[in-house]
Amino acid sequence: MGLAARMGSSTGMAARQANNIVLIVFDYMGYGDIEPFGASEIRTPHIRRLAEQGRRYTDFYAPAPICVPSRAAMMTGRYPRHLGMERNINRGEVGLPISEKTLARYFKDSGRRTALFGKWHLGYEVVDGPNAHGFDEFLGFHDWNIDYYSHKTRTGVDALYRDTDVIDHPGYTTDVFTDEAVDFIDRAGAAAEPFFLYLAYNAALPPYSPPGRERDTETHDTWIDGTREDYVAAVEHLDQGVGRVLATLDQRGLADDTLVLLTYDHGGAEMATKGPFFHGFGTLWEGGIRVPMILRWPGSVGQGEVSAEPGILMDVTSTLLAAAGIQPDQ
Repeated sequence: MGLAARMGSSTGMAARQANNIVLIVFDYMGYGDIEPFGASEIRTPHIRRLAEQGRRYTDFYAPAPICVPSRAAMMTGRYPRHLGMERNINRGEVGLPISEKTLARYFKDSGRRTALFGKWHLGYEVVDGPNAHGFDEFLGFHDWNIDYYSHKTRTGVDALYRDTDVIDHPGYTTDVFTDEAVDFIDRAGAAAEPFFLYLAYNAALPPYSPPGRERDTETHDTWIDGTREDYVAAVEHLDQGVGRVLATLDQRGLADDTLVLLTYDHGGAEMATKGPFFHGFGTLWEGGIRVPMILRWPGSVGQGEVSAEPGILMDVTSTLLAAAGIQPDQ
C-alpha cells in the first residue's frame, strides 16, 4: 500500500486522479543540502516553494545506498533482492529484465505519454534501455554518470542518447535535461495529452562541475576533484531547473492536475551535508539511506504539511499509480 492509499481518507488523494505525474530525482546529495531539509548555505527557493505548497516527508528512505538497486526498486515497486539487482551494474552486464513492469510501462498502458530525461543506469543496451521499458521519449545516459559538458563517461566514451542513438547535443546537462522536460510539458499541454515525466538529474554527482565553468575531467583524479563551492553551485542550478519545470506547469495551466514528487536515489558523500546523520553513500547508516521526499498535489495534499511517517522508494511506485487510478499487477 502506497502513501497515497494510506493518506486517502484524510487528504482526498484516493477520491480523484492525477492526469499528469512529474517525478524528479537528484543523485548523490546530502539530506541537508536543500532548504526544506535544513540547508542554510545552499539556496533552493523553488524547492522550498514546492515543499510549502505540498507535504514534506522527514523519515523517507532509499532501499539501498547505491544507484541501481534504488532506481530499480523505485521503477518497479519491488525490493532489489527480488529483482536480483542488489549492486551497481557495469557495461556488458544484464540490466533490469524486460519482464519487470516499470512505472513507465504502467503509465504508457494507461494512455499517458511517457518520457525520461537524465540518468537511467538500469541497463546499458538498447534491449534493456528506457525505450524498451515503456518510455516514449528518452534523452539521457545509461551510465552511472557522464561529464556535465562533454557528455562523455569517465573512460572517454560518448554517452548522451536520444532514444537509442548516441547524439552530439551541447550544453550543461542540468540545462539539457530541464530544456527537454519543459519542451515535453509544453507539447503535452498543447495537445491536452496526459503524461508521466521522469526527470532524473545527474547532479550532484562528481565530476563537481559548476554551471558556466567547464573543466578538465580527462583523468580519474580530475574527475573526482572539486570544492564545496562547486557542489553548491551545481545544487543551486538544480533548483533553477526545478523552478523552470514548475513555472511551465503553471503557464500551461497544468499545476492543479499534476502530482509532483521530488526525492533522491540515496545519500551523498565528499561534498554533501548529511544533516544530523552519520556516514553517507554506500553505507546503510542514515546518511546513506535517509533521503528527502516532497509531494505536491494541489487539492489533494495540504500546503506546508510535514509528515514523519516512514516511507521507502517502493512507496513512490504504488503512490504514483494510485494517484493516477492505475491498479498494479499482482
